[in-house]
This record gives sequence, structure tokens and C-alpha cells, in this order.
Amino acid sequence: MTRADLRTVCSLALLAAVLLAGCSEEPSRSNALVADLPLDEFTVKDTTVSADTSGTFRTYQAMNGSINMLGSYGRYTACLAIQFTPSAFPMRDTIVVHQATLMLSSATWTGDSLGTLSFTAHRVERGWSASRLTWDSIQTGFFESAERGRYVGAGGPDSQMISLDLDTAMVREWFRSSGTTKYGIILVPAAPGGLIRGFFTFGEDSSAIRPTLRVIAGNVSGTSRDTSTFVLGTDTFVANIDELAADPGLIYLQAGVVYRGNLRFDTGFLPRGAIVNQAELLLERDAASSHLTRFTADTVVSAHMLLSNDPAGIFESDFYSSAGRRLAGTSTTFRFDVRHAVQTWARGGNYGFLLRVATASEFNSLDLYCFGSVSAPDPARRPRLRVVYSVRNQGGG
Repeated sequence: MTRADLRTVCSLALLAAVLLAGCSEEPSRSNALVADLPLDEFTVKDTTVSADTSGTFRTYQAMNGSINMLGSYGRYTACLAIQFTPSAFPMRDTIVVHQATLMLSSATWTGDSLGTLSFTAHRVERGWSASRLTWDSIQTGFFESAERGRYVGAGGPDSQMISLDLDTAMVREWFRSSGTTKYGIILVPAAPGGLIRGFFTFGEDSSAIRPTLRVIAGNVSGTSRDTSTFVLGTDTFVANIDELAADPGLIYLQAGVVYRGNLRFDTGFLPRGAIVNQAELLLERDAASSHLTRFTADTVVSAHMLLSNDPAGIFESDFYSSAGRRLAGTSTTFRFDVRHAVQTWARGGNYGFLLRVATASEFNSLDLYCFGSVSAPDPARRPRLRVVYSVRNQGGG
């Protein structure tokens, strides 16, 4: 080993000894990794304000989620649109369809467990997209009035396969090479009702629980018969409940339809340059008016910062939203960490919050959350915003 190598080894050994000695020391002001903050130059303030305005509004949104709702319960109604991939059907112009059975696998339900799931099938008359189909878009000219199938069944277990026979003449058209439309079907609730079920979609990994069409067909002469199964396609649901927001003392957040809320606080008390250390939005849920199913694993609603005066306009994405959950130790209080939004308002431009059911439920359920509004009779039930912030003292360095 050369003398230079020896010096290097000794230096490394000395450095290791110093590091080990440092690790053995207790933390102190002399070996702290951060410097003292000049806290004496700032004043910390804690302010709680009530909301100035609040409201509920309806917006037509395409669902295109992982669960499709179907049925009717109370004033709720949900329709399910299905289109099996047209290119999946072989061109068989002379086919004779003996039986065509649609099978759906249920995952959830809402309503009366003793109620009835009943619906009719209708041929869709025009092209549609799962990413754009909404309740208002099916009201005129979307499907024919003639029934192409009917189902009536009592409530069953949570996971259940149901099936209904479709009109064979309609399904036969899906095998033709030309001269026909293949826009699929829509399932529309019918009397009696009382039950809405949530069904798995084409997006499932397992083909065993996707919407399935089984076709038994043969040739014109009747000398051959075969069975084909189709599990690829497009599907979504649309739902409705009119005049939901009947009580001005509540903010209504309704999944599946969709109703959302808006909320604004006057944050003029924040001076420019204020540092927001903590900001929490507190809402009080009205348990009697809310309706959540037992399939809702996490009761979460989202608060988004609005970017314009239009509550139904642009809002910050899910990436920046604050998830509100029930505050530990309370039965009805929901807490949101909204420091990002309030710090933004301290710099100017405050359009308030958009409130909505979290994405995981808003497009896959009919959950309803109701919170006290600015008009709630009990002031303790009204929305409030608590802000802890720091301001530099006059004359501070």
C-alpha cells in the first residue's frame, strides 16, 4: 500500500468515527439540523367564520363508472344502456335466432330489500357514448317505445345473476351485414318498483360477471344450431330525482344524478402576505336526510376550490381537492383540510368551494349526503371555516 493510499484509509476511518460519535449524541440546539425561526417577528391568529352563501344545484354528468344502477325506488329512477360491440357479431344474414338471453351480475342494491326490481328493454335508436350519455339526452328520440323484453324479480342476495330473454328479431338484426342499426338497448324501470340494483360493467377483469349476451341460433333449414356468447361492449347508467333540494336549510350532495353544492366564506380578514398555518372547513351532516347504503365503505365528500363565480363552472381537479371525513369523536361533523385554498384566497380572488360526493361514489352509486347550510335554523349546524395564520409584526425585520 502506498503512502497516499494509507492517508486515504486513515481519513475515512477518522470520518467514520466522527459520524458514529455524532449519532450517539442526544439532539440539542448545537447539533440541530434546522435553525431557529424568528417567531418573535410574527403574530399567530386563530379565526373562525361562518359561510356567507351556500346552495345546491343540479348538473348533468355522464356516469361511465364501475357500477351501473338500474331500477326505481321512491322518487329515484335509474336506466341502464348497453351496446354489445357490433364488430363482435359474425355476419350471418340468413341466421335464425331461437333464443337471446341477457345476463347481468349484481354487486349492490339500494331501496327496499323486500321491493321488486322490474324493467323493460327497448332498442336504442341513435348512436351514443358512455362518456357523454346523461339523463337529459335520453328524453327524446333515444329509444323506441316498443318493449323488447321484460324482467320482474324480488330482491335477492347482494351478489346475484339475473337474466331476461330479448326479442329474437331485434338480436337477429345485430348479425346482419348491412341495412340495420346496432346501437344496443336501454333498460327502463317499470312498475312495480321499490328496488334499485347496481350491476357490474364491461370493465370487469372477469368475464363471468360482465354483462353477457347468450344467443342460440341456427340456419334457415333447421339442420344446425349453435350457441354464441358475447361479453364485450359499452355500458353506462343515467338516473334522476326531481326537486331534491326542498329544504333551504340543507346542502344536498347526490351521487348518480348529480346534485352538487357551493359554499363561500368571506376571507377579507386575511391580510396580504399572511401565512396560513392551518385551515379547516367544518360541515354538519344531517343524518335523517342523508341516505347511504351499506356498500359505501368510506363516507367521503370532496371540497374543490372554484375558479370562477359560476358554481357549475371550472373547479380545481381531484389532485387538489380536500377529502372530508367524519371528525373523530363526533357523529355528524365532517372536517376538510383546505389550507391550499385559503392560502390562495389570501393572495386575492375568492370564489368559494364546490362540494360533491367523492368520485369513487358519485359515478357508481345513488348515495345522498345532506349538510347544514347557511340557512340552517341552528347556527351550530351551519358551515364554518377555522383559519390559523401568521402575520408579520409592524416593524419586524
